[in-house]
Amino acid sequence: MLRHYLELPRAIYIICLGTFLNRAGSFILLFLTPYLREQLHFETSEATRTMSAYGAGSILAALVGGHLADKIGRKTVMAGSLIGGSIILLILAHLRSPWAITLMVLTFALVMDTYRPAASAMIADLVDVDRRQHAFSLVYISINLGFCVAPLVGGALAKRSYVWLFVGDSVTTAVYAIIIIVFLAESLGRGEKKAQAEGGAAAKIEYSPGGDEFISAGRAVAHILADRRFMLFVLASLFVAIVYQQGITTFPLYLHSLGIDEQGYGQIVAVNGIMIVCVQVPLTAFVARFRRGPGLVVGALFIAVGFGMKAWATAPWQFMLTVAVWTVGEMMDAPLKFAVATDLAPERLRARYMGVMTMTFSLGLMIGATVGGEVLERYGGPTLWVSCLVVAVLAAVIYALQAEGLDKPRTPAAAARTGAEIHA
Repeated sequence: MLRHYLELPRAIYIICLGTFLNRAGSFILLFLTPYLREQLHFETSEATRTMSAYGAGSILAALVGGHLADKIGRKTVMAGSLIGGSIILLILAHLRSPWAITLMVLTFALVMDTYRPAASAMIADLVDVDRRQHAFSLVYISINLGFCVAPLVGGALAKRSYVWLFVGDSVTTAVYAIIIIVFLAESLGRGEKKAQAEGGAAAKIEYSPGGDEFISAGRAVAHILADRRFMLFVLASLFVAIVYQQGITTFPLYLHSLGIDEQGYGQIVAVNGIMIVCVQVPLTAFVARFRRGPGLVVGALFIAVGFGMKAWATAPWQFMLTVAVWTVGEMMDAPLKFAVATDLAPERLRARYMGVMTMTFSLGLMIGATVGGEVLERYGGPTLWVSCLVVAVLAAVIYALQAEGLDKPRTPAAAARTGAEIHA
């Protein structure tokens, strides 16, 4: 079970370490809505709209980050985004105007989230197809190991001063940037050489038309939009993201309405991180024995049930139980999702495919925060959570309808056809 993890490239472990440090200090996204609501006295709709601005910035970042990572390199984009994000966090700590905060949150997301498609593309560059699920799983464990720390530490800091949340987030972000600069090498082009070595002449055709020619944004967008299998996959992923993002937008506000404070929220959602750290490795090994399509279907259904259960929960332990249920779905969904996306992506468009994949989380945040906030304010929590159940079930249906296509990685012959189409 552990062999697949122990044989991963050294760079993956470095990414995992940096990811853990960064995520352990990722206080702002987790506590932004309580900060705006309780500290700055924003209305609920204003606070969730600010989160929507973060989602809008993340959408742009996903597209720009993928384009830049394919053009100037993964490492440069990763380090630059983290350095920029660290500086913006310190500025954001001193803003009080709703419009200024909204604009700076959008800017922060635009800069910071260019990291995501670049990092995903680097992982895919460095890891063979049959081990990508394990690589993404290990990174996901690092994210959630940090997530075990962030809500507990952040909740305690928020009770003293929210300023420390901004400072801590800024410092850990800068530390990860230094790790990338010092210890990681550029990976752009490595995946291409590996594909040529493993796929022979057929794989070379994907890259040979135009040689090292960079594929323009227009041709890339046209190809991605014409990839029906990938776009349906993205649609289902978007529905899951809309539901999942309620956990950091409307969920803390709903808990506050029930008398559960920031520290209580931190303890409840810490269940998510603890479960992932303890269970993700064996669960990934178990799920890897089965087809990926059905795995995504089951994961979406767990998420549906977990969020739907919140409609009837009232006590902290009951909310912890709901978190445990949707966490099982998340553990199945996330590693499979990124493994499928990288397998569907042509080599020269890998970062841009991952940018579109990342965009589902950003768009899910933008839509989920706005719509979720309105539903919570107008119709109440139970209506919101039942709606989440319906949306996640719809995602499971879409996954089920194309399950067979999600089980098949791109073959060298398919890569050859794709390469000829892109360069035609």
